[in-house]
Amino acid sequence: MKDDVGFEITEIFQTIQGEGILQGVPSIFIRFAECNLRCRWCDTTKEGIKKELLSWEEIDKQISQYTAKHIVITGGEPMLYEDIKYLIGMLKNKGYHITVETNGTIYRKTLCDLVSISPKLKHSGNDSMNLKTIYPDVINQYINNNGYQLKFVVRDFEEDFNEVKEILKELPQVNYDKVLIMALSSSKADLERVQKQVIRLCIQNNLRYTTRLQLHVWDGENEI
Repeated sequence: MKDDVGFEITEIFQTIQGEGILQGVPSIFIRFAECNLRCRWCDTTKEGIKKELLSWEEIDKQISQYTAKHIVITGGEPMLYEDIKYLIGMLKNKGYHITVETNGTIYRKTLCDLVSISPKLKHSGNDSMNLKTIYPDVINQYINNNGYQLKFVVRDFEEDFNEVKEILKELPQVNYDKVLIMALSSSKADLERVQKQVIRLCIQNNLRYTTRLQLHVWDGENEI
């Protein structure tokens, strides 16, 4: 890795993966600070959030205290960093399975095992700031070149499902088994309030539902 490479990180911690096709797998999360979008529910980019500029050596030192063999690089938006390929390469050389979570607006060629693409729908609030969120060409590159899953966070409204279906029309190579629907929720109470209707809409639209295990288990408490 280049000597001058550094990454702005908000936290590194070990827990289980709460979402998607690897749900339940013990994982080390590396959360990047910066993002090119401003989703109304996100707290990673808010002012006052603690962040540190960490080198590869400092990241390696922190993750070495944990036992999990899966690493999730999340954000923020990790693909903002052109040098993310060096970090992924070093982690792969150490034998880790690597998932990168991205909003699908920036394409980076990487060696990660799974790209978890989460395009942001209109209810994210980015439209009000004239921030474009859907880049089909970028998403199609990930679909054609990587192991992937496609996660959509929805409200319990039909209009969100209609938006998802319009996006999927622009992704001709997508495998629908890898398309996942999650309910917008920040607590266990939120999830329980909306999940039945979201599941009904998934059934009506023949789309796969995935829960948010971290809310069921910890509900805002500090995770292990």
